[in-house]
Amino acid sequence: TNTMGWSATTGTVNPWVYQRISETYMLDAAMRERLATLNPKASARVAHRLIEASDRQFWAPDAATLAALHAASDELEDRLEGVTAVAA
Repeated sequence: TNTMGWSATTGTVNPWVYQRISETYMLDAAMRERLATLNPKASARVAHRLIEASDRQFWAPDAATLAALHAASDELEDRLEGVTAVAA
């Protein structure tokens, strides 16, 4: 949220920042699982905000990254809604 705020108000957040956030917190399956276990709502919000940042043209992820973010977002949303079982 803070990163998006800086992008919206100053336009000074470099696209690599969003890429690194994506790689570290959403595209790394082990980290995504850890975050989802500790705080499922926050982890889903991270995925949604990264997609929103792309939609608002704050960065332009490649097609594979964007598809992976959408898949992660869908997975996290399903967990929140109880559609999929949480790994024990």
